[in-house]
Amino acid sequence: MAILVVSTVLPLVGPLRLDEGLIEERMSRKPGAKQWDRYFVALVLVFTIAGLIVPGLDHRYRWTSPQQIWENVLGLALMILETSGLTWAMRVNRFFSAFIRSDNGV
Repeated sequence: MAILVVSTVLPLVGPLRLDEGLIEERMSRKPGAKQWDRYFVALVLVFTIAGLIVPGLDHRYRWTSPQQIWENVLGLALMILETSGLTWAMRVNRFFSAFIRSDNGV
């Protein structure tokens, strides 16, 4: 559980400490943002919440059989790799944002 919390919070908190304006830049909708982005971001949020709820229900109701230890270690390694990549991308790209923008407003 601790690894899940760290992998969720680290990409959000770590890079944002570099510049106070990054929170506003990354979370606010800017002129020129694509209209369909709002729906895509909402869909990602729904899948993120489901990704936290469904495993708990799976454990409680035993929908799937227990995993072998190597599968757990592989999943943990992939989660750490993914979090590291996301954190790196947020650190090196000031314009890393949930919204896609175009210069010509199309």
